[in-house]
Amino acid sequence: MESMATLRKGKSSAEFPRRFPRTCRVFAENACLPLHKVSAEIPQSGKLIWKTTLSTPGQYSNHDISIISSRDYCESSALDCAASQAANLARTLEELQAGMSVLSELDGNPPLWITRRPGQYRDDIYVNNARIIQERSNYQQNNLHSKKQVLHVIDEVLEPVASFTKDTLQIYNPDAYQFLNQSENLNLESHRVRSFRQRVYQNNKADVFKKAGKFTFFIPVDEGFKPPPRPEKIDQKVIDGHVIPDYVLFTDATPKDHDYNTLANYDMLRVTISFTTQSDGRTNRPYVKSNTHLGDGNHAEGVVLAEIVKANIPVKNGVVHLIHRPLMVVDTTVQQFLEVTTALHYTLLP
Repeated sequence: MESMATLRKGKSSAEFPRRFPRTCRVFAENACLPLHKVSAEIPQSGKLIWKTTLSTPGQYSNHDISIISSRDYCESSALDCAASQAANLARTLEELQAGMSVLSELDGNPPLWITRRPGQYRDDIYVNNARIIQERSNYQQNNLHSKKQVLHVIDEVLEPVASFTKDTLQIYNPDAYQFLNQSENLNLESHRVRSFRQRVYQNNKADVFKKAGKFTFFIPVDEGFKPPPRPEKIDQKVIDGHVIPDYVLFTDATPKDHDYNTLANYDMLRVTISFTTQSDGRTNRPYVKSNTHLGDGNHAEGVVLAEIVKANIPVKNGVVHLIHRPLMVVDTTVQQFLEVTTALHYTLLP
């Protein structure tokens, strides 16, 4: 069985297994380590540092391994973060095809989604939302069992869906419905999605979020259901307008202002979604824009712009983005929305 691991910074070249020469640290920033036993320590610098022991005969020693190193730091536990970046297939850059997924080694085997985006001279390749730094990747070496190992470097950590605390129900590799149903047990910061979940139940749309395949789901948080008329407007067609079929779209890996069809197009409507960014004067913030090109008596034509408040949450059947308000509910103009949002951001700035 092949295996692919994604780790971050290790500690010293002395800890590297013999199956990788010491020169591989140039490619991996001290991260060219086969995944066997991983722990972490927090030194005085406050930064999380990976430590590992050498592989021994057993779990990983007879596997093919690709190692993907990230230069960022993971907020999840060391083992969960490391395992979420370990997959069971070794793949070179040429073998990482657009739309494919490989299964990680985390409990439940959540997938790592591959995206290729055309660049000036070559395709940019993403693993979930992390871009592979190609000039420092594709390092190949056979292990002691003549199994291929491949090393890649990515520009951010791949974080798994994590339970809120160790005392709560541990959830690995949920589909979008399980994500909705168990959201209180997941680490979503301060965000809650009870209102949208209730509308999914009331409209008998659970199957949309359970369906196997590749989807992008936009889930509005509870704060977005104000003022009061909004909840009643979230019907079956609006729920479909929050789902893009056939694509798993992460924010950095997706071209901006490109329209993607939604499931609402099967409801005698035409609704598209695109990603964009807006500046608050200091930073560019990610937004998603729904455009109802063809509506009906209950669904007005027009554009809704929603800020993505928590992006790139991987699930078994795609990716989830939490947004600050429902899509398709046209009750403010884009200009009014930007004026209110900009004023709010400046109010919150210190």
